[in-house]
Amino acid sequence: MKRVFVGFLLCILLFGGFFCVSMYRWLHRHTIVHGQDISLSIRESDDMYQIYASYDPEKTWHVQDYLDETLRSNHMFRNARMNGMIVLDDRMNFFIRAVPGKLVIKFDRDDNSEEAFHRIKEFGKGLKFRISSN
Repeated sequence: MKRVFVGFLLCILLFGGFFCVSMYRWLHRHTIVHGQDISLSIRESDDMYQIYASYDPEKTWHVQDYLDETLRSNHMFRNARMNGMIVLDDRMNFFIRAVPGKLVIKFDRDDNSEEAFHRIKEFGKGLKFRISSN
């Protein structure tokens, strides 16, 4: 009986440790803002940078304006619904799906310059403020 209890206790400790490590890794890969219908998730790996955002559709022009400003795209994103690959003048390329209130960006780090990566990352960091401010 003692062996069963020790085995059960060991399993619980291992599961608890695994859970804690998994949550730590998940929290450091994601930035999440929840509020009044606001959700922002940013996932970064060695080869990809992904942004998933859901926000008040009335803030869409703020997001589009900020996207144009950060990526220096000459008003390409203003008043636009998009679903596909975008290639900018400086050869920066990424997948974008944009409709009022929703935005998905998938940026392949291997296909872009380091400077392009820093611009998209800057956009991701500033997006939280743009969708949550009044």
